[in-house]
Amino acid sequence: MKQLLFTIFLAMTIVSCKTDFTAQEREVIHAGDREIMYVLSVAEPEDSLQLREVCLPVSERMLQGEDYATLRRRMLATVQDPENEGVGIAAPQVQESTTSLFSNHKTPTPRSPLIV
Repeated sequence: MKQLLFTIFLAMTIVSCKTDFTAQEREVIHAGDREIMYVLSVAEPEDSLQLREVCLPVSERMLQGEDYATLRRRMLATVQDPENEGVGIAAPQVQESTTSLFSNHKTPTPRSPLIV
């Protein structure tokens, strides 16, 4: 019984992972190499709807791809931008429905991002 439950859990986990970025996500990712990204706001009704969407974990293949590398660079640039007051950013805030998160410790010392 335990083996059956584990097999079902494993199958559901594999199926629930995104296998690749959508064309729309790629367009957003590659709109600028190291430029900051537009950050969605819950105060904007259309943005708020997008922020409420369920995000899926990224696959190992996605993590190793060039699209994800560009997304990481742009999200890091966005969170380090002095215009942004937050201490972190999640992929859904920049129109990406993945479970990626960047944190930036805003202290007097040089910024040291935490990439999850």
